[in-house]
Amino acid sequence: MNTVTENRHSLFLLISLMFFFVSGPLFQLYGRELIFDFAFSALLIAALMEVTNKGGLTRFFSVPLVAVTIAIVLISHFHPSHVLGIFYHTLASVFLGFVSVGLFRYLGKTGPITSGRLYASVSLYFILSVFWANLYNLVNTVFPGSFLDTSLGAAHIDIHRETFLYFSIVTLTTLGYGDVVPLTPLARMLAALESATGVLYIAITVARLVAAYQKTPP
Repeated sequence: MNTVTENRHSLFLLISLMFFFVSGPLFQLYGRELIFDFAFSALLIAALMEVTNKGGLTRFFSVPLVAVTIAIVLISHFHPSHVLGIFYHTLASVFLGFVSVGLFRYLGKTGPITSGRLYASVSLYFILSVFWANLYNLVNTVFPGSFLDTSLGAAHIDIHRETFLYFSIVTLTTLGYGDVVPLTPLARMLAALESATGVLYIAITVARLVAAYQKTPP
């Protein structure tokens, strides 16, 4: 694949991520849930295109996984259920985990630091936050009450998916406002691991990009 095509796929993934992050707050009064599900489905497709074209995942494995995940997203929107929620967040977490590994391997490949690599490095950072957000959703679905939201004044444990996405990004960046609180040992450990991931990501990614550039033949 040529550099221009790689850059376009990486940029498309980054744009899909940005739309996903703002879809909930931006359309909160106009079909928020449906827009959020649509944005997440678009993100999965963009991630699929990015990682399969860069050799991170085989289409034989990733295409059925994404297709089943999107199908469950749509079904759970019209027919919500506890079991579907567990399947939804489990499959999404598995796929996003593989995408993260695939993009991380791509950033370490020998070659110049192109626009596509920079887009991919930024996208990987945000994909990690979506990955952890799905883990939080999964934990809270299996073990209700694992998190407490105090942002609306009265504390409550009925937390929306967008709130976990917000909690994930502020944890990954180690910002930590403290308005969403992990209560159980599992939830606390996941939050601690995500904050450690955020701290290590920048240093490791920069080192891999520099090492890959230095190995580039003159």
